Amino acid sequence: IQYNELSVQRPNGTFSFGGSIESLLTNQPSSFQQGDSAIGKELGTRTTFLAGYVQDNWKFRPNLTLNLGLRYEIATLPTDSNGPFAVVPSPNISAAPINVQHPWQTNPTSKDFEPRVGFAWDPFKDGKTSVRGGFGIFDILPGPWVVNIQESGSYPFALTAALGNLSPGAFPGVPGLNPLTAIPTAQAYGPDQNPKRNYAMNWNFTIQRQITSTLTATVGYVGSHTLHSPFTTDT
Repeated sequence: IQYNELSVQRPNGTFSFGGSIESLLTNQPSSFQQGDSAIGKELGTRTTFLAGYVQDNWKFRPNLTLNLGLRYEIATLPTDSNGPFAVVPSPNISAAPINVQHPWQTNPTSKDFEPRVGFAWDPFKDGKTSVRGGFGIFDILPGPWVVNIQESGSYPFALTAALGNLSPGAFPGVPGLNPLTAIPTAQAYGPDQNPKRNYAMNWNFTIQRQITSTLTATVGYVGSHTLHSPFTTDT
């Protein structure tokens, strides 16, 4: 996967009015921010996904069939084609950014073994009742979207400068920022250096019964549990 992104923070500038409707209506801005066009470069994340699996149906009994499988997936640690990443090493988020080859110290996908187990059972051996169930682990590999969203908007890939104490009536007359008076505000990228494996466990159980030649009833239960997603809570 090759993912290139050039992020410019606030290219046209943003005025703030201190959260006051009165300040907005009377044109009394409190600050102005604009992306520094002189500082920035493209982030070119490179990642490789590899996967393989084995699967087989085993007729364990005349009325019981098992479905067994195992999948393995791995993603290489991301690299930047244009140079090193710049990260704040966790857990010291107050430290200055450092240049690193990879955003993480360990690969959370190195042990992504995913078992799959299922069965189909005819308990009465009359072909009218079917009991089925299955369970599987499904990994969510960390693609470049995990890194690029925050890293491309952080220094040295992007920088925002700000002016404060603006005079009344300044909006919209700030044509640009004077680097001698502007205050740079750099966003920093501080990923977990040892991220956890992100995966989902899915399972289901159903019972199906033929009641008449034209009527079949089914009742089932389906469940899912996701762990360590970088952008959402566990569900």
